[in-house]
Amino acid sequence: MNWIETQIITASAGVDALCAMLTDLGIKGFSIADPADFQEFLQNKEGKWDYIDQDLLGMAQGDTTVTVYLPDNAQGAEQLVACGQCWRRSTPGTMRNCSAPWS
Repeated sequence: MNWIETQIITASAGVDALCAMLTDLGIKGFSIADPADFQEFLQNKEGKWDYIDQDLLGMAQGDTTVTVYLPDNAQGAEQLVACGQCWRRSTPGTMRNCSAPWS
């Protein structure tokens, strides 16, 4: 199956509302990348962390994003349009298509 990956840039405070909206639209495939979460990990790390790879430290900066994975079919196209319409009505932010369909 082919998928379309679309990224929504938001604020940390808007992640829960955005994910609830996506779920209400029937979208179940998404991931969250929030630099605030990684910052919290760095400040409150527990366990035996004697080394954190430099590449991971880049996760502490950048935009908060929710990446949505939609099927590359009519249903996915409808969900993408509905998602964009709801998002524009509710919160200022950015949506961008990250890639061509992939499988």
